[in-house]
Amino acid sequence: MPGAEMNRKRILLVGGAGVFGSRLAQGLADTIDADGLIAGRRLSKAEAIARKVRAASAVRLDRNTAT
Repeated sequence: MPGAEMNRKRILLVGGAGVFGSRLAQGLADTIDADGLIAGRRLSKAEAIARKVRAASAVRLDRNTAT
């Protein structure tokens, strides 16, 4: 179906690399058909969680360094 990728749901999970956030990421991955973007202060942790829950990707996000 042309353009199906454009209509796919996307979820940005801020704090997804932490203890609670990683559990929430797993729960969302198990129940919702959407592309997940895991955001955390440490990119390596966000990437590890993204791999574990098969999320679309991970990004580093820290309010202290955001501009």
